[in-house]
Amino acid sequence: MKKIILAILIAALVFGAVMLLNKRKQEVSDVPVPEPLIIQVKVVSANTERLEHTRPFLAKLSSKDVAAISSKLSGRVKEVLVKENQRVSKEDLLVQIDDREIVASIKAQQINLKAQEKNAKYAKSLHERNRSLFKAGGLAREEFEASAVASATKQAAFEMIRQKIVELEVQISYLNIKAPFDGIVGTIVSRKGSLASPGKLLLFINSLSQKLTFSYVPGKNAIKIGQEVFAGGKKIGEIINLYNDADNGLSVAEVSPDDFLSLPNNSYVTINVLTFAQTGCQIPLNGLILTNNGAQIMTYENGKFSPSSVAIIAENKTHALIEPCPTAPIAVGAAAKLSSLPGRGKVLLSGNTNQ
Repeated sequence: MKKIILAILIAALVFGAVMLLNKRKQEVSDVPVPEPLIIQVKVVSANTERLEHTRPFLAKLSSKDVAAISSKLSGRVKEVLVKENQRVSKEDLLVQIDDREIVASIKAQQINLKAQEKNAKYAKSLHERNRSLFKAGGLAREEFEASAVASATKQAAFEMIRQKIVELEVQISYLNIKAPFDGIVGTIVSRKGSLASPGKLLLFINSLSQKLTFSYVPGKNAIKIGQEVFAGGKKIGEIINLYNDADNGLSVAEVSPDDFLSLPNNSYVTINVLTFAQTGCQIPLNGLILTNNGAQIMTYENGKFSPSSVAIIAENKTHALIEPCPTAPIAVGAAAKLSSLPGRGKVLLSGNTNQ
């Protein structure tokens, strides 16, 4: 009896196992087969365009000529006739220094000059009279020669005073300080009432002609004379000089602005130097795949993607010039995504396929 019950149990277990296996197979067969993953990629065509590469620098704006104005003579500043940042022309009056002492000396010398002029004329007329007497034999040679010496002495004294007046008038010009060239008034150091003395700074005059100087480390994209310089997206000048002396171990270049820059003297400006410009086969920078064997692009032709090796001629932040130029559209995007395109079954394209 026990054997019959055991056989029935074994048969029931086998039957249950077969039914469960058939049920699992049916469930597996009912599961849908997954579709291959479709990715989207943008394609573009290469164009013949001009590619430019610039290098940014911080440049110092300064005047080409700066005059530190000071007085040659001592005196009290009578008047400062200009203001800071004021444009002036050559010979415009800048500062007046008290000249009363020199004016008084000139007046005294002028009075003395008149007296010496009379003395010189009298001595000359006396000498001419003695000349006539000497020729007639009515005057000794010694007296005639003495009158010649007296006349020359009086004339010399007259000339000395006249030259002294000229010298004092020149000194007055030193007290009326004028602009040495066309420019802009910089910092004014001395004001009305200040004591001016030889060598003591009064004010600065900055020339209208300006220059930009910047330091750089020589490299692959070398800085050269003639390169165009931009600021704020506009061309403002070009490099005209490379200095022979380094500044803190860096090379220094000078830029000549095309127009006057309305910025404070010795201020700083961010500039961009055009170091490369060439027309060629241009593609977006994200169309390149950089590998250990060089650069590649993914071209789309005959319904599939395939890698092509290219040489990078030049590049900037957004585009690159390459050789050879692809005739078929190329894919753009992340490098990892582009590298996987040849093995993809389905790819959804966007952009210009030219196909």
